[in-house]
Amino acid sequence: MTTTTAVGQSIDQFRERFQNITREIGRRIVGQEDTVNLTVTSLLAGGHVLLEGIPGVGKTSLVHTLADVLHLQASYLISVGRLDAADRVALESVEVATKIGDRMAASVGLNIAAICDQLRGRLPRMLSRSQNAEAYSDGEHKVLRKCSVALALCELGQPREALSVLQLRAGDQTPQLRVTRSTVLGVLALAQARQGSLPAAWASVQECLQIGLAGALVPASCSVVLSGPMVATLTCWAHAIDGAPSEVATYARAARWLLRQLRAYGRACRPGVAMAQYYEGHVRALSGDRSGAQRAWARAVETSHKLGMQYYQGLAHLEIGRASPAGSSKRSDHADRATALLSECGVSELELLADAGVTATNRRRAAES
Repeated sequence: MTTTTAVGQSIDQFRERFQNITREIGRRIVGQEDTVNLTVTSLLAGGHVLLEGIPGVGKTSLVHTLADVLHLQASYLISVGRLDAADRVALESVEVATKIGDRMAASVGLNIAAICDQLRGRLPRMLSRSQNAEAYSDGEHKVLRKCSVALALCELGQPREALSVLQLRAGDQTPQLRVTRSTVLGVLALAQARQGSLPAAWASVQECLQIGLAGALVPASCSVVLSGPMVATLTCWAHAIDGAPSEVATYARAARWLLRQLRAYGRACRPGVAMAQYYEGHVRALSGDRSGAQRAWARAVETSHKLGMQYYQGLAHLEIGRASPAGSSKRSDHADRATALLSECGVSELELLADAGVTATNRRRAAES
């Protein structure tokens, strides 16, 4: 009887503890009862959990909430330092998911593959994969597919086509998830800036930041949600220097804030380090710190080379060359390296990559000195 009583008391204590934990989590995570119950059960049993889903459904929020409720420490690490390996694993998961008919899992795998393609500079392949991805057939998946297609078109120098892809058509659903909406706006800001529609680009930046960064941003989406608005903001800043000096402070403040977010992204995801270094170069150049800009771009070249990020490596070489004295061997050497790297990425319209307004400002400052 004593043993039976002790077991019964242990069961009651476990039930009470379980209910208290799930009740507290339920105050912050809405509509994920089954996932919460299974996650808490696995944790209390000393097991492991793999959370799978498209961006924005609350995977990261659940982990942080669970750690907060249980007074534990949560760490976040994205293992995309080895982009080749990440791409291979993603495609293997897509193949398995397709065979068993799991469209959501296939969509997640394709998203990871698309991010790897962008960071490595495999832009034509990113475009082809996104265009032919049957997994992106419904709802939020379809929106994410459009974002991947539009992003690839932007980087390949086709912003007009990218804007056309992002337009809502009959039967299209407006994205509901916060991260999906901010991703769309990030790509939209990039396309508008590349096309020269700066007022529209700045409006997209402001809406994107309001939606995407109002709370804890999903790190997997940072490369798009931050880089698109950063390009648009830098472009507006560069044009304001000559045309609207009173607006310079606003754009400079936004660009520096975005740079801080990119650095935070880099602490969780190694490719974010190269991205932050590259954009730091532009921020410094527009602030008048030419030597600091050169050092930032040099660091971006080194980091992106180590990580296999040919696209950002080429962009950094391009900017170092453009900021070097006309006719110098340094200018021609970096220009040749940029051309070779970016051509391998499928990019031929180099003037569209580093915004013409930013580049013009760099050249003007170099001439003044």
